[in-house]
Amino acid sequence: MFSFSNLIIGLIGLAGGIAMVYYAFILNHRVYFLDFVERRFGGGTGTTAYRIIGLFFCIFSVFVMLGRINLSGDVGTNPGTSKRSTPNKTNIVPTPANSGGSLIGQ
Repeated sequence: MFSFSNLIIGLIGLAGGIAMVYYAFILNHRVYFLDFVERRFGGGTGTTAYRIIGLFFCIFSVFVMLGRINLSGDVGTNPGTSKRSTPNKTNIVPTPANSGGSLIGQ
């Protein structure tokens, strides 16, 4: 379900994902070097790993913007989309059989 708060969260996430793809080399060599990736897959793959993570972050953010993934905590107005559980309440209408009177002689 689409909501304005999911749109804002998605836009922020999309900007972060694009920045991660664009600045992958700087992230890998100045912020955190992915040495475990480079040892496993060869030299230069740390930058590629940052780009792949950024791409997945962009795709995830698009799903958030479209409302397929709800991160804002808004509960929908449709009964099928509600996350909150409602207790089953039964309204008892008083009749002569269940009016709360004496059970003697009935």
